[in-house]
Amino acid sequence: MSLRNDKRMYIGLGIAIAIVIFCTIYYFFCGQEVSEKWRETSGPPQPFTLAVAESTRIPIWYYAVGAISSKHKAIVSAQISGVVSSFDAELGDFASQGVQIVQIRAEELEARKARVVSQLLGAEVQKKLALSHFERIQELYKESAVTLEQFEQAEQRLSDMTALVAETSEMLREAEINLSYGSVETPFEGLITERFVDPGDFVWPGRQLFSIYDPTAGQIEVTIPERYIDKLSIGLEANVEVEALGKVLKARVSEIRPHVDPKTRAFVTKCDFIEEEELLYPGMFGTLVFQTGEREAVLIPSEAVLTLGQLNFVWVQVSSEWQKRYVTIGREFEGRRVEVLSGLSSYERIAVIEKARSE
Repeated sequence: MSLRNDKRMYIGLGIAIAIVIFCTIYYFFCGQEVSEKWRETSGPPQPFTLAVAESTRIPIWYYAVGAISSKHKAIVSAQISGVVSSFDAELGDFASQGVQIVQIRAEELEARKARVVSQLLGAEVQKKLALSHFERIQELYKESAVTLEQFEQAEQRLSDMTALVAETSEMLREAEINLSYGSVETPFEGLITERFVDPGDFVWPGRQLFSIYDPTAGQIEVTIPERYIDKLSIGLEANVEVEALGKVLKARVSEIRPHVDPKTRAFVTKCDFIEEEELLYPGMFGTLVFQTGEREAVLIPSEAVLTLGQLNFVWVQVSSEWQKRYVTIGREFEGRRVEVLSGLSSYERIAVIEKARSE
């Protein structure tokens, strides 16, 4: 049985070797002929036109991601202690400059003002009495009916009462100024973005009340590597791509901070938006795009690019024959042109298919 199994094994091995030898001989003698025949009959699908791969210089762009904010933004805080009696705005409301938003009731300041008013009334009465007394003493002094000492005492009394009235009036003005802080107004026109208090809340100096920003004064702040510092200048226009809106907005460089971070080797740049966009909110991200130089590139019509699965290829004319050339495609440009990153050289002749199709 063992000899019979070995014999079968050798017979199978011999058949396999014979098949391999046959395929090899067929490839060498017939494969080239088939390949040449395929090459003669294969080519770009009809109809097509000829084009030449264009060599041109294209700009080099730098993309810097940054946060969008507003030049006019503020967090308004309380300047006195008291209880919020009203908050006359909702999130997203647009308010003009000088509009009262929050009213704070400060009972302690109101009581102080009442005391000062009472003191002022008393001081004014004392001043009137001192004036009347001084005028009477002055007439008597002219008639030598009173002494110089009595005259000077009356004069001093009038001066003291006049000073007391002035001092109390200044205290009243200070109390009124403090009470005026109870009416909190918008510092500029804009949108209310946050509310930090509600009616009934107790506040104190420094307690945040609300935030506001001007949507017409949008800007973007980005960090730029120091090697590009000579590419930017005040007033330079650039594009800002806002992915959330699917838009590209124009901006102008308004500030270049004259300081490079020693850790990141970068500097901060701010750009103001030239055009107004209603849906542009602080906190969004944008990408500032500006040119840093130029480079050589090979461009071809986008219709010349065909696909095979996940690969891109073009038909290239070499002498009188056509070759299928796999290429790596870059970004698209105006005029329905696309950049070829690899696989094609400039000035090579290619086929532009009138209606691009996938194979």
